[in-house]
Amino acid sequence: NNNNNNDEDDEELQFDAVIVLSDPAPLWTESIQIVIDAIRSPNGILPNIKDKINKNDFNKQTIPLFVANPDLIYSAEYSLPRYTTGAFLACVSTLFNKVTNTELETQLVGKPHRLTYQYCEDKLINISKKMDNLNESDDHYIKTIYAIGDNPRSDIKGANDYKTHSSIKWVSILVRSGCYQDTDILNNEYIPDVIVDDLFEAIDYILENK
Repeated sequence: NNNNNNDEDDEELQFDAVIVLSDPAPLWTESIQIVIDAIRSPNGILPNIKDKINKNDFNKQTIPLFVANPDLIYSAEYSLPRYTTGAFLACVSTLFNKVTNTELETQLVGKPHRLTYQYCEDKLINISKKMDNLNESDDHYIKTIYAIGDNPRSDIKGANDYKTHSSIKWVSILVRSGCYQDTDILNNEYIPDVIVDDLFEAIDYILENK
């Protein structure tokens, strides 16, 4: 509160960035409004109720938007896939463009983006070295990383696209127990190395081919 009083109407909220970790289920409308208000407010300062503003000052993105795990859909109890964070981002992006006539810039973190797989590989290498009592400068013994997932567009694409900085081989395994069904048509980018029924069959495959 920059005005040093207790009147909530006079409070100023300033944001350096907006981070979306998950979709704000079950109600999206208020969250979409807040996100768009924040990322186009001058200096990231949301106007308070009493402010008189120039709407032209709110026609561009002023602070970064980070989005984690931008999957469009996920599998739940209902027979059809449910919308998730990627769908929420699509709504935010579309409305931001409508309101400002500019494109929303988003920094994505999560599958299928490289940073997630890089972090996973580095973490596994570090764990392996600790288990084998190796120094950081020593070579590790990991030969293969198996990436198991049910979503071809995120899990499988990410594993297929990842270019390792080491000699490790990545193997993508798609399970039928989630989003993917045999009737789905796979884009060339999403074709896995292996398709199995579920996680248990994936583990069996790994143990047989280790």
